[in-house]
Amino acid sequence: MNLSPKALLNKPGFANIAQNTMAAVGVETVLKAVGRPTFIYLDKNTNEETKKYSATKEFLYQALCLTIYLSIIPYFKMGGYRAAKKVFKDKELYPKVCKIFKEFDDKAKVEVKEGFLAPLKKSKLSYKKFMNDYNGRKKAFEDIPEEMQKIKGGIEAISIVGSILGLTILAPQISHFILHPIMGTLGFKKKENPQAEVSSQPIEPKKNNINVNV
Repeated sequence: MNLSPKALLNKPGFANIAQNTMAAVGVETVLKAVGRPTFIYLDKNTNEETKKYSATKEFLYQALCLTIYLSIIPYFKMGGYRAAKKVFKDKELYPKVCKIFKEFDDKAKVEVKEGFLAPLKKSKLSYKKFMNDYNGRKKAFEDIPEEMQKIKGGIEAISIVGSILGLTILAPQISHFILHPIMGTLGFKKKENPQAEVSSQPIEPKKNNINVNV
């Protein structure tokens, strides 16, 4: 099975699979933000103070994960657009895909003035125009060309990478610096695990009776 970027993006159904994955990540995070605090409160073996602290902390953590996710995904999607452009840069092999990129790039060039940040602005505007066109076709139930689906697949594939980075790496690191101060502002003190008391008395080894037959 060929799992190279070109092979994956050449499959029209890849965009739909990726989109479904991204939607699942968002839904899962929302469910965790609601479900986990609820289960904490339903635990009858935990006192009310601990329940309140743990449920609040879990809700804030999941909310923070979702915020990070929503904040970084647009940048990764734009990066996916640029990555797809590099994958399909060969005009002889992918003439129709290159034509679509050129169409939106030309529209962006007209609206962006020249300057130091012009290339970046053109790239962002080209991506925005592509997405507006793609979503417009989708809402109107119009047929979406296979070439546009390939580009959309690249966009969503890179955004999956963004999800992984945001939810498994960035969120824990940021929460380490932000979550506890927020909890403190809300009146919650950080829970400390009591350290086990270690006896200062030396431990004497047990004496074993050993019979030696001579």
